[in-house]
Order: sequence, then C-alpha cells, then structure tokens
Amino acid sequence: MHPQRTFAELSSRLLECLVNACTMSEVVSAIQDSFAALFGLQTRILVARPGAGGIEVCGSESSLEPDEARAAEVAVHEDRPAGKGSAVIPEAQSFFLPLATARGVVGAIAFDRYVDETISCQPEFLALKSQATLSVRRFQLNEQAQEAEVLQGSDRLQKALLNSISHDVRTPLSSILGSLTTVLDGSSPPDPALQRDLIENALDAARRLDRLLGNLLEISRLEAGAVHVRIAPCDVQDVIGAALDQMGSATARREISVRVSPDLPFVPMDFVLIVQVIANLLDNALNYSREGSPIVVEAAVLAKSVVIRVIDCGEGIPESQIRNVFDKFNRAGRTGTSGGMGLGLSICKGLVDAHKGRICLRRREPPGTIAEFELPLADEADERGQWRWG
Repeated sequence: MHPQRTFAELSSRLLECLVNACTMSEVVSAIQDSFAALFGLQTRILVARPGAGGIEVCGSESSLEPDEARAAEVAVHEDRPAGKGSAVIPEAQSFFLPLATARGVVGAIAFDRYVDETISCQPEFLALKSQATLSVRRFQLNEQAQEAEVLQGSDRLQKALLNSISHDVRTPLSSILGSLTTVLDGSSPPDPALQRDLIENALDAARRLDRLLGNLLEISRLEAGAVHVRIAPCDVQDVIGAALDQMGSATARREISVRVSPDLPFVPMDFVLIVQVIANLLDNALNYSREGSPIVVEAAVLAKSVVIRVIDCGEGIPESQIRNVFDKFNRAGRTGTSGGMGLGLSICKGLVDAHKGRICLRRREPPGTIAEFELPLADEADERGQWRWG
C-alpha cells in the first residue's frame, strides 16, 4: 500500500474519532495505530494534570518507571525531548517528545526508541503529533468543563442548603419549638385536647423536617454515586403502607385511596428506597392539590413491569414545565402549602433509574397530576441480568 494513501486512511480514522467524540482510549488507540503503521513506533500518550501536578498515561493502567517519570517531567515541564537515546536522561526506557500548544505543554508522547530528525521532521510525523496534541488538549478541556459543571452544581446545592436552613428548615423547627413550649408552659390549667393538638402539630413538623433533611442527604448521595440498591422481592402493598405511615397525620386530613391489583406478584426492589420514592410523590400530591381533595395510589402489572401511580386533583403541572420537572431545585413554577427545595422529584428519578425503571409526570383531565413510575418484574430482570437472587 502506498505510504501516502496509508497516512490519509489513518488520518481519516483519527479525525473521525475526534469528530464523533469518541473516548480518549479510542483516540489513543487510533494515534498508536497510526505511528505503528507509518513508522513502526510503539507509543504511549501522556497527559499533564496541572491541578494535581502529575502526568498520566492515557488508555493504560501501567505506570512509568522512575527514569521514565523523570524524562516525562522534563518533556512536559521544560518543553524539550528527553529519555532513551537523547542527551537528557538517556537511561530511560522510552523517548519522550512534548506535546506543545500556544498555551503551553499539554502532555507528551512516549516512544519505544529514540526518534531522530530524519523521522520527527517528516510531514506525516508532524501531522500525527499535531493531532495527538489537539486530542489531548480537547479532552483536557472536556474534563475542565465537567469539573466546572460539578462545581456549579455543588455551589447551587450549598445555596439551596443555606436557603433551606433559613426558611424550609426553620419553619418546621419554629413550629416544633412553639408547640412544645406551649405544652410545657404550665401558666394555665392543662387542656388535654389542646395539648394533644400541639403535640401532633410538633410531630408533623418534625416529620416534615426529617423529610427535608433526608432529601438533602439523598441528593448528595446520588450525586456522589453512593446509593447502593439492595434488591429483594417485596410486597407492593407493604411498600405503599410504609410510605403512608411515613407521612404521619398529614394523610389523615385527606381521602387517600389505595388500589393494588389483586394478582400483583412480589416485585424486585429496594424496599427503603422505593418507600422514599412513593413518600416524595405523596408529599408533592398533598402539597400541590386542593385541601380536602382526594388522592389515589394505584399499582398494577403492565406487561413485564409493575406500574405505581400517585394521582391528585390539583391544578396540574404546566405543559411548559413537564420536560424539566425532574431537574434539581425545579418547583415547576408552582407554590404549595409547605416549603420545599425542589429536590423530591429529582431524587425520585435517581432512585427509580437505579432500579433500571422509568418515571414520568403528566397532566390529567379533570385537572390534576399523575406521577407514575415503572419497575421491571423478576422474569424481565433475570433476562437482562440485572438482579441476582439469593
């Protein structure tokens, strides 16, 4: 095969990797194949990590030998060739050429042998080296953009935490303190009925506070990838009952109907996490529907999945907001009867996704909202290899 044609084909493959946003491993593989095919050189691509002050070998778990590490540092930090066959650290097992841009050195290429000017000055070699430099720089920028996005999300989470402490947390806390202070005041003869109302009010506020803090903890765990799903066959009726118990007396003032299909089998799920999903959906339904209006919780089999719905008679979510309703801190432009940080639905989606399920919200007629999530049943889960029993 003609060398010029070989270079064109290899260069096209590398360009395709870059255009299609392939992984760094795929780009590195394309670069390595190109240098091997055209020049018989075995290569490794090194990326500089300015924040950590280190140098990382791309697409490989192997590390550099001490002499290689010193030669790589010279190439990256001093922008000059070093290593095997050169005048700088010739005892190293590889020869290193810096990958330099107008903004500085972004990494280096490690070759298995010394590369003299008869090779390093060839147009094909310079073109491949330039593409390697652009590849490393591009992925550095992608990483920086992702880090910036994470930091921005963390900043928003911190602001939400401060806002919740100033309002959403202080409101139920003030209610707890006020109720208990009145009960313990002792300045007037005790009224058992009044005392019971005050204690129930304090308990409701404490439960609300517990859910708020629980949501903050859960969203932090989800973002850190620290949510561990423990799958076991569960009775959906028990799961719904546990979620209703978690809501406390807030459900006593509403008509809540539970409709569970009688032929519903046990469903593979993490009991605690799905209880939290249903409790968050119930909390939304209670908060965003009319006082005294009914709420329905349904569960039924649909093909190879179980579908659980929470249906309310509120105003419904505006059509313009449905697409973003699962975003963090999004309250869909609605105001409810109690405070909230807009984390509940985001947590629901994260927990359902962790079960390989699906969740959605939609408007209903007459006005209201249907919150629905779907979990795979045991036979489908076994086919996908998702769950392991026993």
